[in-house]
Amino acid sequence: MTRTFQRRASELEISSLRDEHEFYASQVARTIRTQKVVAFIAITLAIGIIGSVLGRAYYAVPFGVVLAGIALWVEDWLALRAVEKNLPTATVDRQASERLSSMIDWLCPAIGVEVPEYKIIQSDAFEVIVYGSRPSKPRLAVTTGVISAFDVMEFEAMITVALVKIKERSFVLSTHANWVWLISLRGPKFLVRFAWNLANKIPPEDIDLRSARTTRYPPALASAYEKILLSGANTNQEPWLNRLALVCVDPGKYLSGKVDGVDCFGRIQMLQEL
Repeated sequence: MTRTFQRRASELEISSLRDEHEFYASQVARTIRTQKVVAFIAITLAIGIIGSVLGRAYYAVPFGVVLAGIALWVEDWLALRAVEKNLPTATVDRQASERLSSMIDWLCPAIGVEVPEYKIIQSDAFEVIVYGSRPSKPRLAVTTGVISAFDVMEFEAMITVALVKIKERSFVLSTHANWVWLISLRGPKFLVRFAWNLANKIPPEDIDLRSARTTRYPPALASAYEKILLSGANTNQEPWLNRLALVCVDPGKYLSGKVDGVDCFGRIQMLQEL
């Protein structure tokens, strides 16, 4: 194979990945827009019906429109707050900070995303958590466990997964899903299935594949996942992760095999064969 052909094949691969990223980003945007419209209409109609029963329908409809808008804004804030209040306190570690910042500064232009707001949290868990209630304001939390225990390629692979989620905006769905899931723990259990479906609107194994194809060494993601699976740190030693299960870059519940229908070792093997 000539070098020209190799270069052309590489360009076509990049183009294909970009098309996939754009497709999934449009799907996520459509899902977010649809759910907000449905929620807006539902709240407005509910206020209108209550107003009709009370004989104040004329005033109830405009009031319902205003209340629906406020409710959607508050829901965004609550979803973001539900993640941030459960994250451990950020730590100041110059060496870890330099390694993370250099990796992010290098990967973001390569993947085509703006540098997100990020912080380092003191934890032995192997996690890169991407979250945010709006597509334009992604946030990243990386544990010291990932920064210190993973080699360069594994670290790159884990950060790439998070940046792919940012590019495809799926972190917005998982952030809102995590908040709904926390509500379900104290209330109606039917919300559990809704939250799970919302968080997995884009299947995690699909994100794995696109992320692995984006990295310089695809098997590195499989190696990173093996370390998470074998360490048990995410599920046994870090209870705070139990309240952030749906926003983790690859939840411990996936890798521990505790989720029905998820073949964790099969996913790792799939990545190893790339």
